[in-house]
Amino acid sequence: MQKSVGTSLGLRMLVRALCSYVLSAFLLLVFASFLLSRSDVGSHVLGYVSSVISFLTAFLSTRLLLRSQKSQSLFSSMLFGFILVILLLTLGYLAGERSFNPSGVLSVVSFTFAGVLLGGLLPFRLSPRKFSHRLRNFSR
Repeated sequence: MQKSVGTSLGLRMLVRALCSYVLSAFLLLVFASFLLSRSDVGSHVLGYVSSVISFLTAFLSTRLLLRSQKSQSLFSSMLFGFILVILLLTLGYLAGERSFNPSGVLSVVSFTFAGVLLGGLLPFRLSPRKFSHRLRNFSR
């Protein structure tokens, strides 16, 4: 009987992570549009807000992917980021003017990979720090 040493990036986990990406992007877009409609900011802020949404959704979906995979693999998270960037650029190409805007491509790639990388590198649980309580003698 063979034992699998590592866990692979399965199709079911990938679809679950992509669905979480879509759901978190939708919820963050609704929340951001509500906040932006109530505030008095210009259109120059929209690029920053979309970058933050791209980063957060990539981070959250990578965390869900690695949690369902039950191991923290940087290779799996970067593979997911690569698939996610290709999917996002393809959808942007098909929905847009059938051309790529270089600053938009750079934004998608950089913020998506930054979110995926942070999601893959952060530990699931932060270990509590153990402080040694020592009695100190302060002699005068």
